[in-house]
Amino acid sequence: MRVCRSISRIGDHFHLTSYNLNKLHQLSRVLILAVLAVCPALFSLPLIGQTSTDAVYAASSWKPRDSSADESRGQIPSPYVVSVSHLRVPAKALSHLEAAQKSFAKMQLVQATMEINRAIEIFPGFAQAFRMKALVSLAEKDFTESVESAAHAIRLDGADAYSWVALATAYNSLNEWPEAEAAASQALTIDPSTWQGRLELAKSFYGQGEYTLALNTMDQITRDFPDVHLIRANVLVRLGRIAEATEQFSFFLRQAPNDARCFRIRQIGASDSTISIGK
Repeated sequence: MRVCRSISRIGDHFHLTSYNLNKLHQLSRVLILAVLAVCPALFSLPLIGQTSTDAVYAASSWKPRDSSADESRGQIPSPYVVSVSHLRVPAKALSHLEAAQKSFAKMQLVQATMEINRAIEIFPGFAQAFRMKALVSLAEKDFTESVESAAHAIRLDGADAYSWVALATAYNSLNEWPEAEAAASQALTIDPSTWQGRLELAKSFYGQGEYTLALNTMDQITRDFPDVHLIRANVLVRLGRIAEATEQFSFFLRQAPNDARCFRIRQIGASDSTISIGK
């Protein structure tokens, strides 16, 4: 079941042909997974009781220990944000969800799924368990299942901004840009400080060919971490602002020298005389 209906937007959709950089939604799905998975709002016991178009290749598997979920690359908002729905969650269900989080951090997806299912069996109305299930599905690249799980979490607790972010990420991964835009916008309506929602919103604009909107949205993200530079670089390329794009690619290379996408960026720089990445 879809939570977000397609929304009309002003402006034509462009067919993206220049710079074959691969799927944009892959650029930061890893990042969103990391920060959402470790979000203490999911598991705070003391209080509870990248488009079918171009972008740089993101072939490396995600490892939470290498993710942006640390202070240097952008932490999520306050770790003590608790939804009202948390207050009635049985402690045993919370325990299974915490176990799922730990397994997910090690990319033990089968074990994480088992723990999530146990939590849901104990408490079928556990919205955050369904949100976590959506994240596991994203990691497994089962984007349709991720949409379903995120949508169910929202039906249980529509005031949880991070469930809307998960839904936006899943829709972006399916190249369903208007739905992703609507979900990300709702996340920001609930919590304007949810920078992950702003990131997904920018990606949805990019997918719809709204590059100026995408860049304006990226400019509102104050977090400094590699994927922001990488997405901004791709947007700037689309706007024909090659010198600025080159600078953003270079920032990414310096901040994430071991990222698998660096090789592709350098390939682009070597094959295009207008881009002097790393030179």
